[in-house]
Amino acid sequence: MDNRYNIIYNHYIKNIDKNGLEDYQILDWESKDAQEDRFKIFVDNFGLYIKNKSVLDIGSGLGNFAQYLDKLDEKIIYTGIDILKEMVVLSAKKKFKNIDANFFDRDIFYKDNICNASSDKKYNYIYSSGIFNLDMGCNLDFLDNAIKKFFELAVDGICFNLLDKKSENTFGPKYFYYDKDNILNKIKNTYSSRLKHISIVDSYSQNDFSIVCFLK
Repeated sequence: MDNRYNIIYNHYIKNIDKNGLEDYQILDWESKDAQEDRFKIFVDNFGLYIKNKSVLDIGSGLGNFAQYLDKLDEKIIYTGIDILKEMVVLSAKKKFKNIDANFFDRDIFYKDNICNASSDKKYNYIYSSGIFNLDMGCNLDFLDNAIKKFFELAVDGICFNLLDKKSENTFGPKYFYYDKDNILNKIKNTYSSRLKHISIVDSYSQNDFSIVCFLK
């Protein structure tokens, strides 16, 4: 496994080991509302279509996106994967009323298989929040490879978020920042044959933006 694991582990394990922290604090979000603002982008765009569909949450953390989907009162087949086993152990303890939720510790960007299934397994929707935020020394290459994997696995839609380059002075050098127009144009040029529609949503935050892709 590459150095990403060490950077991610060292950043989050200290929070997991602290007593009394809320989930959003363990995951390094500024608030629960800020965390859920990202979830809302997915639901605002795909919520009408996800009943009885499969959703893959990459970097599922403590299962908070699964909890958010559970409140929709819809049958959803949810799979959450995270590189940190410690996160998965905690999220797997949570109970869900409406969605069929399963959690696995996997790094799909390192292994060909996913969730003990063949590499050609597909999911209707791919969601990922926060996995590109830490500066890992290879973020642009990692993002390119991740987006490629998203398009390989997704059937109907993709949603993920990134820190905006204009917020570079807000959070400092521990994190990595992206030019939204460059990312948008690169996806358009590379995956035009799969795209039905692509948009940037940035109204929920001054420091962050989401990419939403509807697929053919």
